[in-house]
Amino acid sequence: MQISDFSFVLPKSLIAFYPCFKRTKCRLLVMNGNTGTIFHTYFFNIIHEINAGDLIIFNDTEVIPARLLGYKKNGSRIEILIERILNKSAILAKIKKSKSIKIGSSIFFGKNNCIKADVINYKNSFFKILFDSKIYSVLDVISIFGKTPLPPYIKRPVNASDSDLYQTVY
Repeated sequence: MQISDFSFVLPKSLIAFYPCFKRTKCRLLVMNGNTGTIFHTYFFNIIHEINAGDLIIFNDTEVIPARLLGYKKNGSRIEILIERILNKSAILAKIKKSKSIKIGSSIFFGKNNCIKADVINYKNSFFKILFDSKIYSVLDVISIFGKTPLPPYIKRPVNASDSDLYQTVY
């Protein structure tokens, strides 16, 4: 398998810019493992696709508001996408910025930059960020400042319903 196998044109007409409000109306792509036949149906029909001996894996993951917007001391904006919460004060994250960020840089959040985080390491394309706050844990910061991360091809602002509608329900 080559990375080029994943390069293709995705027509805008096939992009769901908002999750389906009525979850049972979500579309389902089905591939027959024996024949390779692919067809589309709706999720409520999944029961008709499960056969004796099939392995069912339940996804109980949760989408957290893992997108944080902060600022460097000079006022430039920093976008952080949390990959993993390491403990109550540290995360691994991707950082999107206009200029490179250095180890030891500080990122600020909230009114009057009341919450500070320091970039303490970079490894395998992830930054380790340590929050320096006596009042707020990482979970507090996420719940106060975090936004639901939308896929990069969805070009719209996050709205309040996204936090519920992007959750896995099966």
